[in-house]
Amino acid sequence: MPHPRYRTPSLVKDGVFYYNFLNMTIKKRLSNGLEVFLIKTESKTVGISLVGNAGALYASSGLAHFLEHMVLCATKKYPDFISLANVVDNLGVYRNAYTNQETINFVFKCLPEHLSQAFEFLSEVSRNALFLETDIEKQKKIVTQEISKQNSDSNTFARLIALGNLYEQTGPGIPGLGREEDVKNISRDKLLEFYRATFVAENFKLVVSGNFDDDETVAIINSTLGEMSAGQIIPVLAPPIISKVSTHVVQKRSGISQAVLSMVWSGYKSDDELRYAAYLFKVLLADGRLSRLWQSLRQKNALVYSTSCFLVRQKSFGYFSITTGLAVENVDRAIVEIKTEIKKLAEELIGDDDFARIRNMVKTSLVFESDSAFDLANYSSSKILLERDFNGLDGELRKYENVTKEDIRRVALRFANENIHIAVITP
Repeated sequence: MPHPRYRTPSLVKDGVFYYNFLNMTIKKRLSNGLEVFLIKTESKTVGISLVGNAGALYASSGLAHFLEHMVLCATKKYPDFISLANVVDNLGVYRNAYTNQETINFVFKCLPEHLSQAFEFLSEVSRNALFLETDIEKQKKIVTQEISKQNSDSNTFARLIALGNLYEQTGPGIPGLGREEDVKNISRDKLLEFYRATFVAENFKLVVSGNFDDDETVAIINSTLGEMSAGQIIPVLAPPIISKVSTHVVQKRSGISQAVLSMVWSGYKSDDELRYAAYLFKVLLADGRLSRLWQSLRQKNALVYSTSCFLVRQKSFGYFSITTGLAVENVDRAIVEIKTEIKKLAEELIGDDDFARIRNMVKTSLVFESDSAFDLANYSSSKILLERDFNGLDGELRKYENVTKEDIRRVALRFANENIHIAVITP
């Protein structure tokens, strides 16, 4: 049954299809090619996500992330930062934007009565950004500070080193923020070229979730984002270069009091048949106090305080990473313990209790992640863009329910035999 909080209207009007959340199928799109999804809920707020194929891998180092900064600086109608920000910020609207390796996402959380202002803002930044030279020079200084902040985080720094070695310093192996020297060389011409090529209606998806008036919202979307330039969707990227050998790097760093260990494996793409099994494997191995790594690294051997784990699934690539802080003398032992736990999962099927637990954890986390209008819009938009067969929360739950113990063992077997890229940062 669909989640009880989500109503499921099914009419089509003005190029927008109101879909059943249990069976999300696009029926129509706006005349300019923008695909729009409206999810009605009982929330008192509205969540908006405009997501597109304009991430870091589609441009030279740092350009996509820098463009995200620039479109929020000034537009033709609002020619400076303050006037543009005032469109929504003085109403208390929450907004943010982020760029990853493949996508850019603009997200909003607002009251229903502020929808017109939110879409006015989105329409301006997606169509009429100015890219003023003064703003470009200012943002170069700001972004270099952002890069420095990222590099100051030893956990992130170690993971980026391991990722760089996995992808041989190309593609996903280059940080999404870019390298400082590349950011300093970004020009207005490069920004405009990338903006015009990627910020076209066919290349984006729009999700609106919450409690809003149907007809009014459709009219607002058509009068704002309906004016977005038409164009062609950006083709799926070619698979990146992947190192054929394992790597193990140790790097000293001043100003830290413990070592950081990061281990990275090549993983599963967003369309891989085992992607749901891979997520359940990740939960079993590293999520929560009953996970294999919590029990082994912390409870049994007291080697670490906590461990973070990422399973990244994009259209052109995927990876799996484990990162933890620990005493230098514990590093080698921790590596052995992590490999051992993965090997155990590769050699035998998990028990019924573990299988039930991780499926319950995933079901609960899905509902948590989609419990607010904002989270539901953000979650759904990325899924829609990355996965052609995404059909809502209920469809996701069914796919996890269809994963078998043998599927999880197959994932573990892959990671047990895959090349590992290890980075260790020491004091």
